[in-house]
Amino acid sequence: MLFEGQYRKAKAKGERPNTKAAVLIDGKSAGSIFYLCQTEKCDVHNRVTRYQPTPQEQAQRKKEVLSERVEKLSRVRVLEGIRKKLSDVLSRPDLEMVALDYFRRLGHDNHRRLSKVYAWEEKKSKTSWGADTVDYEKFAGAAIQAMKAADLNCFLVVCALVSDLYCPGYNPG
Repeated sequence: MLFEGQYRKAKAKGERPNTKAAVLIDGKSAGSIFYLCQTEKCDVHNRVTRYQPTPQEQAQRKKEVLSERVEKLSRVRVLEGIRKKLSDVLSRPDLEMVALDYFRRLGHDNHRRLSKVYAWEEKKSKTSWGADTVDYEKFAGAAIQAMKAADLNCFLVVCALVSDLYCPGYNPG
C-alpha cells in the first residue's frame, strides 16, 4: 500500500523500466488500474508531480523575495517615522482621515448598516457601466465632516461595533 507522495503517476505500462501497475483503492476511481513510478530520482516522472524550478527561475524568485523584503522594511520605517511625529491628541483632519479610512475598510454590508444607524439617505446614482448604486463613501465623507469631535469619536466606536449588528437569517438564535 502506497500513499500520495510516495509515488508518481506514469502515463503507460513500460514507459520506464521501473514503471509498475497498481490498483487504486480509494476515491471515486477506486478499482481502476494505473501505472506508477517509485524511483525517487527518475528524470521523467520526478518532474511530473514535483515542480523543480530552473536556476534562472530560482534567481528571479530570490530577486523578488529581496525586493519584497526591502519594500516591507521601508514601509515599516515610514510608518515608524509617522508614529514618532504624531502628537498626543489627533488634529481634526487626522481624526477625519482615520474615520473615513476605517469606514472604507468595513465592507458594503457594514456600510449599509451604518447608514441605517445614522439614518443617512441612500440616494442611488448611475455608475459608468449603467447600473444604479449607492455611494456610501460619499455620504460618509460628508457626514464625517459635519460631525463634532465627540460625535466623530462615537462614530469610530460604532464602526468598530457595527459588524455585531449582523444576524444570520438561517439561524437568528
